[in-house]
Amino acid sequence: MALCIVWEAAQFKIYHLRTESPDNPDNPDKKESKDDIELFSGYELLTTSKLLPNCDLKLLASYVKPDQQFEAVLAYQEQLRSA
Repeated sequence: MALCIVWEAAQFKIYHLRTESPDNPDNPDKKESKDDIELFSGYELLTTSKLLPNCDLKLLASYVKPDQQFEAVLAYQEQLRSA
């Protein structure tokens, strides 16, 4: 599985290398339109991680603080424990 993770505008974007045709292989009667997916150099933008489906990317992004990295990691871990 080829993934590309991009940090842009204070949020994570996860792209998956698309190896199938634009048609939906699970449902050949349904065709995806260009509005259904966003492509980035052959990659499809995912709304959730296929590798970590339970990871809340918005929550994780809220703890990205390069100038306070150690404190941010501890705060994120505490948030996960209390959830």
